[in-house]
Amino acid sequence: MHPGLTDFVNGRLVAETPADERAIAGNFRMEERLSKEVQDSYDGYFDDNSLSSLDDWRGFHKDFLDDHVNLIGDDEFPRTFRKDNAKNLKPQDPITILRIESLEAAIGVSGATLSVTEIEQYVRELHTGTAEQKRTTERVLARFVGTWNRRRDRRPQFATNRAGVQDILPDDPWSETDQGWVADLRDHLGLGAYVPKASGEPLPVLVMVYPLTDVITGCRPAWDGRVAVPTVLDGDLFEYFFPSPIAPDPKMAGEHYPVGRTLNLSTGLDINNYDEYMGTEFLHPCFDYQPRHCWAVGYIERPVATDLSLPERRGCHLEWVRLWAAEPPTFGKGILL
Repeated sequence: MHPGLTDFVNGRLVAETPADERAIAGNFRMEERLSKEVQDSYDGYFDDNSLSSLDDWRGFHKDFLDDHVNLIGDDEFPRTFRKDNAKNLKPQDPITILRIESLEAAIGVSGATLSVTEIEQYVRELHTGTAEQKRTTERVLARFVGTWNRRRDRRPQFATNRAGVQDILPDDPWSETDQGWVADLRDHLGLGAYVPKASGEPLPVLVMVYPLTDVITGCRPAWDGRVAVPTVLDGDLFEYFFPSPIAPDPKMAGEHYPVGRTLNLSTGLDINNYDEYMGTEFLHPCFDYQPRHCWAVGYIERPVATDLSLPERRGCHLEWVRLWAAEPPTFGKGILL
């Protein structure tokens, strides 16, 4: 790391630092997956002055993401899918993918005049309506996702395997009145930024479901289908992210780390049962959504549970990724969570 960033990170790995800042610093100290080329590129964004705050760091980090990750056009892939990140690109069997999008953000980016309630209705009718309703809905949602596709940036997409969260999903989300499953899904996937609004109103989200083959065929330029294990340089500085170690045993790596592991935010977890609820995450390139990918609109009605503090959750997570990664387990050793 750049000397100025190294000093800042070391200074944040102390008990007096707020838990969110300490988590972000700890992620950079633990990260094993960055090539020297990528690390050198990132270091080049820092000047000779020392960092004085997390906001300073966020500014440099955003500059890097804007130039290399959160790209605007389709001329090239983000660095996540380029050859200098090849060791983190893993082949994936044909799967069905699930991703959560902020619905209000999607409406804002697209410029659509549709309301959240209207989109919820159209998505419901897409799956449960009459043949005529489905034809109308298809046309409306095609306009919505079409403008959204054209206007959003092409940053890597965090997603998961639908099969891994099937037990959380309702059979009929279109008539489900209990929205608890949406927050359960949020917790399982470690999406700690997805919380009810400051006013207390639920946060509307759009649950997207699509086959890996649709991503492959819909990518520009052509994509070979290898998903990426996320690193600290594939997205914003985020305290709920947790890096995945590189397992020295190829068989162990193949079993546990062709993908990342999400920090579970559910209630009722401890060191003894945490491993049973570890979610998976990976990155795939941005592609053009189609109406059929809109699976359900849901509402996150509850905040993240506090029965475990952030450091306690990270401690549970670290213990289990250590056990799965190496023997002896040394990943993250000596880092204050």
